Amino acid sequence: MAVLDAQLRVAKADDNFHKHFGRGAGELHGSRFVELVHPGMGKTVREQLNRLIDGRKNRFDAPVVAARPDGSLFRGLLTGVVRNGAHDSTEAVVVLVKPEGTDFEGRPVANRRKAISEIDARILEGVAAGVPSTQLASRLYLSKQGVEYHISGMLRKFQAPNRSALVSRAYASGILCIGSWPPRVLPDCVR
Repeated sequence: MAVLDAQLRVAKADDNFHKHFGRGAGELHGSRFVELVHPGMGKTVREQLNRLIDGRKNRFDAPVVAARPDGSLFRGLLTGVVRNGAHDSTEAVVVLVKPEGTDFEGRPVANRRKAISEIDARILEGVAAGVPSTQLASRLYLSKQGVEYHISGMLRKFQAPNRSALVSRAYASGILCIGSWPPRVLPDCVR
């Protein structure tokens, strides 16, 4: 459990919260809660928390994927509850993260070293949306073989046996934004 101030920064956190996120009290205090979750979920979590701060909601429950400093991820259930002040204004938000107890082994959060090129990003977005190679080729002014070349390079890079696995691994590594349609590559992941 953690208490967030009106700017959604961690004001207090219990020992379990520190343990789950793999950080000490000094590291967590004052940090933005949204930065603790998977990059692809940041926007969604921020919107949910802002609804609490604005008084549009009193509570929410949502699945969450959170990141540890070592790059490992864990999923769980995020519950946010409003703590009102003296004049019924929002004083703070209490968040409870209940992990499922399973880590995603070997799935580090995307960083700049694992970035993909602009053309690979556009192709990956198309593959994730189910667009055929011929349509991707005409949209991106490439030949069909050029699109297939870029896809095969990404299959090798992500060690994926097929397109579905490629998309799955792109979501798991934080390259594709969770909760957006059509699928979008996060700007941080494009070099």
